[in-house]
This record gives sequence, structure tokens and C-alpha cells, in this order.
Amino acid sequence: MFDFSLPGATREIMDGGQIVPVMTPDPSLGERYFNPLPAYRESYPLTQIVTKNDVFWGATSGTNQPYSIREGLPDPVVLAYTNSAPIYATFVIQGMTQALVEGGRRVRLAPLHHYQKFQFLVRRNGKPVWDGANPGDTAALQAAIEEGCQYRVVMEIEDGTILSLPVDIPMYFPDDNSLNITTHPGTLPVFFGDPQSLIDALAAHNADMLTAESAAAESAVVTVPLFPVFFSIRSDGTYYGVGEILSGEPKKWSQVRLYAY
Repeated sequence: MFDFSLPGATREIMDGGQIVPVMTPDPSLGERYFNPLPAYRESYPLTQIVTKNDVFWGATSGTNQPYSIREGLPDPVVLAYTNSAPIYATFVIQGMTQALVEGGRRVRLAPLHHYQKFQFLVRRNGKPVWDGANPGDTAALQAAIEEGCQYRVVMEIEDGTILSLPVDIPMYFPDDNSLNITTHPGTLPVFFGDPQSLIDALAAHNADMLTAESAAAESAVVTVPLFPVFFSIRSDGTYYGVGEILSGEPKKWSQVRLYAY
């Protein structure tokens, strides 16, 4: 099967679904890899997902470590996939301080037909433990903390953008029954914040990439501005992202849901 669509993506993401590409790289490309491999099948969960109007980009964790025996180990790589077009992206993991100083990053865009088979799977194994629509109901979260769970937070902000991010720490404050959810940091390409924008740009300037159906189709390297993701999400209806931390001015979220796994 080769299908990069994901009907109802926004609903799946808001409901805590974990999106996982399941794929088979085209075996004819094996010699291009830093560490050449025979044909294989793989699945790779997307840990940081941004969606708007049912179009999403999702990135892997940044722990993909290329290596070549007796040659070395280059920087770890992030892979990113979208339901908007038959393309994918790769970029090197980058620390927050370095990324903010540089202000942009190099991204390799490639035709999705580098994969012989491709589809998105949604794992619906999250348990809702807190909802911003009822912020005082913290019983399920308190129980999840005592059980040592891991978490994912889904937040919609003012412009309708929805972010699904792994949680670093959900801090519960019993004195006033409030919480502060901090996410894992990430330095993503700017088109994550407006998932359709890259497709529109490619349609205008490199339409061949959107229609390529051959594994031999060429990639393109572009330099794009940064979309940093780190959030401190408060149960009082506010959040601090990177911009808000630097300005000192919080913003209001539209909705937040916390899931335990």
C-alpha cells in the first residue's frame, strides 16, 4: 500500500492518537544510505506533531543515529512526514540555544516515493487524564502521577493550530489544585507552524517534487526559518512558548488535553 492520506487527522490528534508511519524503503536506494542496508520494513512514531485544517507535519524524536563501520557517526537526524503531499523531510537535531542564535535551519526535502510502501497508522492507546475544559478535575492526573505514567499533551492555540507534543513533566500543585505541563523542546522548520505553506511554495517553484513517482527522483535542500517548540502550559488558561518566554507575555490557549500512556 502507498497512501499518505490520513482522513480525520485533526480529530485523531485531538483524541490523543499517536501517528506512526509504517513503510518499506525502496530497496534500489540501499546503496545511498550512510550505512547500506538490504530491503527492510519499519515503523517510526512521530513525537512532535503540528496540524491546522486537517493538514499535519510530524517529526520523529531526533534519536536516529546514522553510522558507518570504521568511518564514524554523523549528527543524529530527525525525519518528518506529512499528509499534505507525497514528500518527507530530514534535518539534523539542533539544540535550542544554537537554533535561536542561527535563526534558521537546513532541511532536505525528498519525494515520498523513496518508500516503496507507505501508510499512516494511528495508535489510540492514550488515556485522558486532564482536560482544560474542566481544569479543577485533577483526580485522574493525580492517579497517573502515582502510577508513573508517560504523557502527551494536545493544545490548540488562538489561530487554530493544534500541537501534539511529548510531555517532559506534568507538575501538579496540591495547594491550589493547579498544574503546569512542560513539553520536550524541539527546533522544527517553520512550515510545521503552517503545514500547507510548504506545499503551496513547492507547487509554485518545484512542482515536480509533488508529482514524482520514481524512487530515483532527486531531493532538494532548502534553508528555512525556525519554528521552536517548547511550552509551559498552565491550568489557568495561559501558556508560554519560546516567544512568550523571551517577551515575558503569556498567551491564552483555546483547549488543552493531557493523555497518559
